[in-house]
Amino acid sequence: QHHLMCSGIVFFAGDLGFNRLKGYSHDLRQWAHSMFCNPHQTTLQDCTKFVYGCRKELPQNCSRWRPGVSIKTHSARYHQELMEHNFCLAFPGDGWSSRVLDAVVHGCIPV
Repeated sequence: QHHLMCSGIVFFAGDLGFNRLKGYSHDLRQWAHSMFCNPHQTTLQDCTKFVYGCRKELPQNCSRWRPGVSIKTHSARYHQELMEHNFCLAFPGDGWSSRVLDAVVHGCIPV
């Protein structure tokens, strides 16, 4: 029943690798953000920022964004947003985190 009340489809809030070397999280976080960023809240660019400049192979164009998709660096409403979405992305990062557990506890399916 929880999922019948969800207004969102997919959610992720965390480090998107803007201040890291190429390859952080196998570039999954960077690719997801570049394609699924919210165009109403993101400055569109022909590249994605990283520690040594801008990556042209990752244009930040939000080309696949749809309402209900939320991928961002931070959320003051993190726990609430977990409960409002059906799927929560659990990308690799620096190591083990509680992201999968956070999703499950809040009724969001970790992907």
